Amino acid sequence: MERYAPAALSVTPSHVRVGDGYAATYAVCGYPAEVGPAWLEPLLSYPGRVDVAVHVDPVPAQLAAPMLKRQRARLESSRRLDAD
Repeated sequence: MERYAPAALSVTPSHVRVGDGYAATYAVCGYPAEVGPAWLEPLLSYPGRVDVAVHVDPVPAQLAAPMLKRQRARLESSRRLDAD
């Protein structure tokens, strides 16, 4: 009977090691209210192999509309201040 398994497998609370490779999963359950440009850049520019998946739940329209209205007012105010 042939075996199709790695030569070495080590499971710890922080990672899994398969042969010479390591794997770990990190779940972030909350994001800041606002993020700046390239906020994922430190993770995406990591020199090793990294697979990144982002799951974002949609905000109901009843909540999103007032938030977008306030944001639009802030942006318009900033634009007017910059123009002066």
